[in-house]
Amino acid sequence: MTPRPPLARATLLLLSLALLAACGESAPPPAEKAPHSASSGVPLTGGGAASGAPAASPSALAVLAPSAADTHRAEVAAILAEARRLPPGAADALATAPIQRLALTLAPDGSYTGRLEVTALNANLEPVHELAFGLAPNADAATRRLTLDAVTVDGHPVDPRGGATVARVPVDLPPGARATVVITFAGTLPELPPFRLPDLHGDDVKPLADLLASRAEEDAAFGRRDGVACYGRAYPTLAPLGTPLLPDARVTDIGWLPPAVFDVTVTAAPDLVLAASGDELSRDETPTGAARTRLLAVGAREIGLVASSRFTVDREDVGGVSLLVYHTPEQAELARSVTTWARRALEIHRDAFGELPSARLAVAPAPLGGGLGGVSFPGLVALSDVLYAALVTGEGATPVATAIAKHPSSRETLEFILAHELAHQWWGLLVGADRARDGMIVDEGLAQLAAIQYFEKAHDAKAVRRQRELQLALPYQVHRLLGGVDRPLDTPPSALSGAMEAAGIVYGKGGSFFDTLARQISATITGEQLRDLARTARYGLVSLDDVVGRLVAHAPRPDDARALADRWIHATHADEDIGPLRPDLLFEYLVGDAAVAGGTRELLSQVLKDDQLRDIASALLGQGGQGLDEAALLRAVTDALGDRVDPRMRPWLDLAQRVMSEPASKWGPELVHATLDLVGDDLGLDAKDRALIEALGGRLIEALDDGGAADPGDDEEQRLRDERDALPLPDPDPSTP
Repeated sequence: MTPRPPLARATLLLLSLALLAACGESAPPPAEKAPHSASSGVPLTGGGAASGAPAASPSALAVLAPSAADTHRAEVAAILAEARRLPPGAADALATAPIQRLALTLAPDGSYTGRLEVTALNANLEPVHELAFGLAPNADAATRRLTLDAVTVDGHPVDPRGGATVARVPVDLPPGARATVVITFAGTLPELPPFRLPDLHGDDVKPLADLLASRAEEDAAFGRRDGVACYGRAYPTLAPLGTPLLPDARVTDIGWLPPAVFDVTVTAAPDLVLAASGDELSRDETPTGAARTRLLAVGAREIGLVASSRFTVDREDVGGVSLLVYHTPEQAELARSVTTWARRALEIHRDAFGELPSARLAVAPAPLGGGLGGVSFPGLVALSDVLYAALVTGEGATPVATAIAKHPSSRETLEFILAHELAHQWWGLLVGADRARDGMIVDEGLAQLAAIQYFEKAHDAKAVRRQRELQLALPYQVHRLLGGVDRPLDTPPSALSGAMEAAGIVYGKGGSFFDTLARQISATITGEQLRDLARTARYGLVSLDDVVGRLVAHAPRPDDARALADRWIHATHADEDIGPLRPDLLFEYLVGDAAVAGGTRELLSQVLKDDQLRDIASALLGQGGQGLDEAALLRAVTDALGDRVDPRMRPWLDLAQRVMSEPASKWGPELVHATLDLVGDDLGLDAKDRALIEALGGRLIEALDDGGAADPGDDEEQRLRDERDALPLPDPDPSTP
């Protein structure tokens, strides 16, 4: 890669750090909309439809064979008895939930083997003929990173159907029956590109491009880098029972995962430190000298694991919840800030939404791809190691890198992502949403709202405004700036074209909608209704209509709230409601906010030593800070790009600068002449045509100087008449009267 000038390096870095939060979780690739049998707003257990109660519906339980139901309940109860703390209502809600026993053996080279034993009870009223399992590591169709070795059903070998990303295991489960599926498998973590911030020149910005590349979301939390490994959905993930899938379904058609009881064993090198979902029940040594750790996750929809032999952990009790913050030695100072943010966010979110579903919360840096700033698993928040690298500088770091690491906006980005991901412990994990049906609007929009409300309680008004601009407005504005279109929030997931559009519509427009609605109906009412929803729909599913309908119904002015919701959900007014990208405001928030102490001044003192960056700053702030100077900005960017500008484009860039800075009479004739040079031949214009168009076009553009029609002198007017009269007339058409 050709080395980027300092302008492009620093600007790209600052903008990318701000955009990471907008990519908290990149959008999944477009998928066919899968049929579904679950009704929204209803808790589901055992993967099937249920009533409003946390357990399966009475009508379904009435047809269960007593021996199968009783046996399953007894096994669930025996496992739950080992839990250190049960979430409220968990024993009844999970009585018929799947039991998943997962054993993983991790190798130092990133490979691993595993065994998954799933015991599933059909609590539906209809027979179930297959159990589907998502193979998320294979979401990139070019590589199969997860392979199945053998599959049995109640001890009998079977051949699963399906493609690379979904395994469909045939079963025969009438209502009330249960089966045990055992899958042995093997996988390999990919080695992700390294990230190094301190030098800030040449190819050092390439990892930012890799980070923001559109990889599949299902695969983006699966990889290793710098001695840290992330095992996101590294095993076959059970889809809901009784949810029909199309014959060619992919993993993204599995819109949600059923809550289950997980009993997990991880065997690895004794020096490997695990940040994992669930409570740690025991740790012992195997005959071969490996360490074996047993974990229990109650009501979890999936299991996450981040591991490194370089990790140490800081522990803190937060109202009965064990907070574990993992870090490498060089991240120790930053980890103290992360601990403070996590404790504060946990307290604020718990007050807003109720008790945390688990008694243990782990926070760890992880190698994430696909532009993810973070990802949340039950009881585990994984934050991008790239964000950590941007905030941790060691020996040899340049002054610019050091200043960026100390800048308040950089730290606020990580803090916002942490608050957003922690909110997913309630929205997305405790209360589910069907992404194949409703997209990501529900859980991601509510997580954006929760993060903004966290800032409202933890920071001053200036910081809140800054986050609204950077984390809510900016994703949508960048999407529009890059040619994307506004879409209603109820747009089907399959209609979104990719990660950038999903970021703009889901995180930007969706987050802005929930924030706007909450402010209209009041934070108090919003908080009361969301807290009650988290209680009544725990372990279930909610739709966008469920959430919005509840908020609208309890608004002081329901008609106004409904009109606002319809405007955002069913129409396209975000350009007016959010507004266009303002480079001067963005520059103020990221670099030039003199009211922000220390970091801004230090950063400016470094970057403005560079002539090109000084020109950019002047252009963005304008003369005397009065606003954007478009011509100066274009000139500074053109100069910074230097010989990388296509020679064919340079005359147009020069002309564009003149259009922005000079009166029309100075550039009008030249613009017309240049345009005719570009398109004249295609239009078949001869010399006479060009002469007339240049004369008329030039005079018309000159009229713009006066804001009205031109008043050419007698000589000029006569010249135009002569040129017109000299044009040959077409031969008359004899058929025309």
